[in-house]
Amino acid sequence: MKTEMKIAFIGAQDMRYYHENELACAANLPMHPQYSFEMLRPYFNLVSNAGNMVHAEAPQKLFLYDLKNSANIRITQLNDFLSKNGKTTLRNYMSQKFDCCIVSMANFINLRSKLESYSKIFEEIDIPIYVFGAGIQTRLPNRLDILEIHTQRLLQVFNEKAKLFGTRGERTSEWLNSVGLKNSKPIGCPSMYVYPEKILSLPPIFYNKKLKILTAGHFTQANMTRENQRYRIINLLELLCGQNASYVFQDEIFYFEDAFKANLIYDSTMQTIMPNAINDYILGRLTVDPKINRYYFFHEIGTWRYAASQHDVYIGDRIHCGILAMQAGVPAIILFDDARVAEITDFYSIPSIHIKKIRNHTLASLTAKYLNPNKLEEFKKNFLSRYKIFKNTVLESGLNLHSNIYKINIATHSDKTELQINTDTQYDRYPDIFGYLSLLLSGKGKIMSFGCSYGYEIYTLAQKYFHDSEFHGVDINNDVLCQAYFLNIRHNTTETFFHLGLNSPSLDGHAFDCIFAMSVLCKWPETRDKLNISDIFSFNTFNDILFELDKKLKIGGYIVIYNANYIFEESNIYYKYTPIECQNFDSGFVQKYDCDGNRHKDIINHVIFRKNM
Repeated sequence: MKTEMKIAFIGAQDMRYYHENELACAANLPMHPQYSFEMLRPYFNLVSNAGNMVHAEAPQKLFLYDLKNSANIRITQLNDFLSKNGKTTLRNYMSQKFDCCIVSMANFINLRSKLESYSKIFEEIDIPIYVFGAGIQTRLPNRLDILEIHTQRLLQVFNEKAKLFGTRGERTSEWLNSVGLKNSKPIGCPSMYVYPEKILSLPPIFYNKKLKILTAGHFTQANMTRENQRYRIINLLELLCGQNASYVFQDEIFYFEDAFKANLIYDSTMQTIMPNAINDYILGRLTVDPKINRYYFFHEIGTWRYAASQHDVYIGDRIHCGILAMQAGVPAIILFDDARVAEITDFYSIPSIHIKKIRNHTLASLTAKYLNPNKLEEFKKNFLSRYKIFKNTVLESGLNLHSNIYKINIATHSDKTELQINTDTQYDRYPDIFGYLSLLLSGKGKIMSFGCSYGYEIYTLAQKYFHDSEFHGVDINNDVLCQAYFLNIRHNTTETFFHLGLNSPSLDGHAFDCIFAMSVLCKWPETRDKLNISDIFSFNTFNDILFELDKKLKIGGYIVIYNANYIFEESNIYYKYTPIECQNFDSGFVQKYDCDGNRHKDIINHVIFRKNM
């Protein structure tokens, strides 16, 4: 299989027109400047929902392909042209120009789909087919014949011919298995994998009135009058009342009355709609004052992603607006009311809640429950597991990823010495110690986080304790260091640097005011209840690391050692230091050992030490 294949991307959606002839795979033309929704309508009809742009562009960003000989294709238009022209068949055309085709699908497994042209096209094509994102619209009985006959046939073709028949979650694959189609693989929505480093760097959210909130939902004219749907709008608006919120229309703006749309002013450069008229319209029908500050309708996904990045959090009733926000490094809580959204949120453990239940929450309680550090780490761990399965599955199928998080390099040098390999961490883990050091250093300095893991320690220090400081994170685990980098680069305004290993050349010449070594100079839980730990973690190793840390600490600076296996006062460098007496501190729960590796039973209280020479 060629490394860079000529790929035909089918199902890719954007608001640009294609030639409806043999140039159906030619470069498409941009939209003219638009100032009304009447002018926008023909472009919107190309996608039917702006959210389709999010999942449909993903394969083009994910995979390695021959840039000069791959293309987006409007496959039905191309087939119609070739059928009328008579010079060649679609089968021959595709075989001559492409090595394979990648098909981006979404909610096509439903009772309304009529896919006659698609079923015939994919039955005819004889190049390898890869399908991504297939999903059921709603829960279905375990019978294939409830679907329209051509939808049935399309599923059978994918099951028989596709080199990879990827579904967006387990529920879809379980249903396919139940009706005898056994070859699908639940690998998720491809849009979740486009910017994995952004998802792995999502910060926790701590509510304050200044939060800039991005939201989306189903603000249709019809939903405002339906008793069984009004609650979706009302619950969301009540949650966001008095907040700094921006709302994204994905399709519903086009279903308002023509007379109302005619009076809306659309700025196609910012892709915003003047908010007053829409707020007044909603208020007049729901008696809930929306007070939304900005309304968007995006016809370009790059603009959408940038606008999302200017917000702090997404809380909304649209899954792909939430995924796009996470692509931009913005944490999300997905509100849902149907099986298709729940399938994706459950698959990845994305923070989510049924929209009926948000009435039990304020924004403060909602973010505290769903975007706290522990909840986000659970999501990230599950996402990383899903990403690895996705990566291995597509590579085994013959495709090559264009990029992946395991190839992100921050530094090239790594220490051989492994200390604590458990990477568990959380936001503001040691507030008393952090606060005390902030007082000692007057809230500023040059700070090292040794064993920085996912970067929450630096994020905490920069956000709460040391606002005018320079931070350096050091870790030997490149995967977590990458995530620490993206978390802090996006969300901290302070200077922040990361180094792969304590002996990294990038640390040469640096002298620090404070070095935090928190829960890193240990092997835990491997040493729990051991009588002697010399074979697990030797005192010589402990000494060697302290020697290197000491070289990087200024005279008059502070080293903070918490949850170490050994006692700093017994180290070879201790003669240079004075312990800081702090009545409320202890040295942590990790059991202590003497220089011979034997269990030490005395209580050790010193945590902070000042360097004197």
